[in-house]
Amino acid sequence: MKVLVTEIEKDNLNRLIPLFGLQSQISFLEETRILDDDKKLNSVYDSIDEPYYIEENIVDLKRVLSLCEEMDWGNTPLRKRIDWDELCCFWGLMLNIMKQREVGYPVTDIEYIYQKGVQLNLPIELKHASVELGFAQDDEECFVVVGESEIGKMQLYQEEDIEFVFVLEYDRKKIFSKEKVMDITHWHPRTVQMAMEDVIAFMKNDREYFRKQVGLRM
Repeated sequence: MKVLVTEIEKDNLNRLIPLFGLQSQISFLEETRILDDDKKLNSVYDSIDEPYYIEENIVDLKRVLSLCEEMDWGNTPLRKRIDWDELCCFWGLMLNIMKQREVGYPVTDIEYIYQKGVQLNLPIELKHASVELGFAQDDEECFVVVGESEIGKMQLYQEEDIEFVFVLEYDRKKIFSKEKVMDITHWHPRTVQMAMEDVIAFMKNDREYFRKQVGLRM
C-alpha cells in the first residue's frame, strides 16, 4: 500500500526499518511532489519538514505494533537501541498504516475510533468541539466522539491531536447514605486501543470495567 509519511523523518525511518526486520517490506518511493488530495486527507501533514511516500507490504503489522507497545511499557533489548522520540514517531506511522488499511484513507485517531464503533453498531456520534459540548469555544478542527448509555454521558477527544481525554458524566452512590449523585470525571487513555475499549465498555454499560480500570464507584 502506498503511504504518505508525515510522522518520521526519512533518515530515521531508514535506520529503524532493519531493527524491526522490515527491510523487504518497506521501500521508499522516488516521488517528490505530494498530491493535493493527500495533503487534504492527512491531518498531520506538517509534522515533519519534508513528507515523502513509501510502499509498505508489512506482513505482520500486529507484531510490529506489539513490539512498539512492549518498548513503551519496558526497557526491552530493542528499546535500548532506539531513541524515545524516534520510537514514538515510528509507532505513530505504524498505527496510521493500520488505520489506513482498515478505513482506506488517512484518518485521525478519533475518526478511526468513531468508525470502528459504528462498525460495532455502537450508537455514538462524531461532532465538532463546541461551546454546547462544554468546550471554551467552537473548534471545527477538533472532533469529539459522544455517546449516552445507562451509565451516563461520555466524550472522547484529543488535546493537540495527541493526548486522549475521556470525559465521563455518571451516577455514583455516596459511601454512607448510598444516595445517588451525578459526578463528572476524566482520564487519559494511553493508546488508541485503550480509548476504544473505554468507549465500548461505556456503550455496553460495563460498570465493572470502570470499577477495575479506573476505580470508579458506580
